[in-house]
Amino acid sequence: MPNQNPPANKGQKIEQTVEGLQYLHQLYQSQYVLLTQEINSMLDGLSKLNNAQRTINNIESVRNKNTLLPIGGDIFLNAAIGDARTVIVSIGGGYLIEEDVENAKQFVSKQVQNQTTQINALMKNKRELENAVLDVSYRLEQLAR
Repeated sequence: MPNQNPPANKGQKIEQTVEGLQYLHQLYQSQYVLLTQEINSMLDGLSKLNNAQRTINNIESVRNKNTLLPIGGDIFLNAAIGDARTVIVSIGGGYLIEEDVENAKQFVSKQVQNQTTQINALMKNKRELENAVLDVSYRLEQLAR
């Protein structure tokens, strides 16, 4: 005699489907929140890079002038910038290198481009997650009827 499984209860299948969709909905929403936080963090970094880029591009306007020098923790020193022919740039991992102004301009420009590319990719992922959340919400709504 062939092994016959009893017919599945339709209500039980729908309940399992709803639970699965609710889990998926919650998972997508959590990923959306994390992605939004990451994008905001990267936008903050991009803003700082843009400020650095403006300063380097206008280095002539700050030479031999007083300025506020950030020393960390939102604390600044009043300082005079001398003949700034070189700048120190972070290359990651806690390493710093000294570059002439032109190379520093190119370095920061590449950093801005890379950061912008990464942000755009994350924004695309965020839109895809938005669509996935909406799709799951719609499916849950249809099952609730």
